[in-house]
Amino acid sequence: MNKHPDDYVFGMDKDIQDKLRAKFDPEKQAQAQAWIETVIESKFEGDFHESLKDGVKLCKLINIIKSGSVKKVNETKMVFKQRENIVNYLEACKALGMKETDCFVTQDLFEGDNMVAVIDQIFCLGALSREVAGFNGPYLGVKIAKENIREFSAETIAAGRAIVSQQSQGSVHVEKEKGTDAIVMYGKVGQDMGKASNEVSQQNAGGIAVEKNKGTDHIVKYGKVGQELGDCSSETSLQNAGSIEIDKGGKLDAINRAEGHLN
Repeated sequence: MNKHPDDYVFGMDKDIQDKLRAKFDPEKQAQAQAWIETVIESKFEGDFHESLKDGVKLCKLINIIKSGSVKKVNETKMVFKQRENIVNYLEACKALGMKETDCFVTQDLFEGDNMVAVIDQIFCLGALSREVAGFNGPYLGVKIAKENIREFSAETIAAGRAIVSQQSQGSVHVEKEKGTDAIVMYGKVGQDMGKASNEVSQQNAGGIAVEKNKGTDHIVKYGKVGQELGDCSSETSLQNAGSIEIDKGGKLDAINRAEGHLN
């Protein structure tokens, strides 16, 4: 860990420590401490970290839950012996059935790098202790859920495989020989909505269904300058002719007149 001589962290380690502090729950720590003190019948001499860092109390805790879990508890000030206590405690927890992912590493406790992981592991041990024969509590945390294995007969499994899932059928189940007009209805201009049509749906025909040999002037009307809008024209639509319809033989002066320079 990157530490300053004044014992504060910096760089990436500071970001990690800040995140761990944000997850820290003092109430949860107090519950873990109270449980350990009750089980081993001994109060903490200092704060939570200082009282546990030598591993002695944790080894006593696991030995009460399961007798003989840690064969030898090193009650000494030697650093490597204290670290050995922590390793022995963690191995004893795994022997009870605790997963590797639920355990902290020695550094987390001894250096105090991740006390959140230490507290979580103690809660996990408290839940696991409910399954240990001969230990009658007190307990900590919730009971660990047991695997609920269900068995089905061969007939039930075969019947389930015969069912086509809606994912394969589609989100809305319809008969293949029928269209979707019975579900989503389309309407023409002037046609009452809500009545199914036996014609080709507008979805298949296009945005607006029209006959191929007719234009679209009866649907979208265009107008010329001087022509009343609203009256359909039999001539080529402005959309097809261009934005401004002009005679090909004429010139632009018929539309935009330019005045000559006056003498």
